[in-house]
Amino acid sequence: MPEPIPMSERGVYEKIQSDYYTNKGDYSKIHKDIDEKKALLTAFASYYVAAEQAGFGADAFAPGIVQKVHEELKNYDVAKQALKDYNKEDNRLHALFREDIAKEFGVQDNPKKDKVFNMAYDRGHSSGHEEVYNVYSDLVELIK
Repeated sequence: MPEPIPMSERGVYEKIQSDYYTNKGDYSKIHKDIDEKKALLTAFASYYVAAEQAGFGADAFAPGIVQKVHEELKNYDVAKQALKDYNKEDNRLHALFREDIAKEFGVQDNPKKDKVFNMAYDRGHSSGHEEVYNVYSDLVELIK
């Protein structure tokens, strides 16, 4: 049985078919975590302000509640970091796709390659990488 072709040696279209350029992170879960933690912290802040205005200080809250808020702040920071990591990976994959598609069509040194990619991306990204590839393949002829 022949050895499988390493992903780095495959064409862009084949990589698209294997979801190579797709971020594997769970964006909706990350956002849900952030939203839930933000809502909890906002609610606590509202209660804290109300207690302050009523003449009570932080002593009005049981130590367990204050500890829980500190834990949630840490969890919120973790969730925000997860979103940053997701976005970083998304940007890396986007840049890799941009680079690979220019190489495949032999325009990696063309000063207008970014313009073509941006036009193809604007027209096709809502339908996925495959459509960006198809539009790119049509537009790239204008700069060759």
